[in-house]
Amino acid sequence: MINFIIWKLKKIYFKLFNKPTSKDTLQYRDYLHRELVEIYGDNYFQNKRILEIGPRDGEDSFRIEDFNPSEYVLIDLPDKEEINLKWLSNLKSNHKFIQTNFYT
Repeated sequence: MINFIIWKLKKIYFKLFNKPTSKDTLQYRDYLHRELVEIYGDNYFQNKRILEIGPRDGEDSFRIEDFNPSEYVLIDLPDKEEINLKWLSNLKSNHKFIQTNFYT
């Protein structure tokens, strides 16, 4: 509940002070990324290994890529292949994509 209240207060703050709002499909993802950068800074994840499970539409993947990780591994299910192929080739960083079903 407290996270919801904080999220609403941030949303009001952005509107009052004319801060740019997210144009993402799901706006909370942009807000979470901004908060991550506020807490840890831009360089905290640089040269770190990052694992992203279920990259969905790639919106977060491009944000993560900006952290300049030393290794970036993305894992998703085989039935998501068509969606992933639309955006995966646009990643710039040295990444590894694993497509597998862990339940078999």
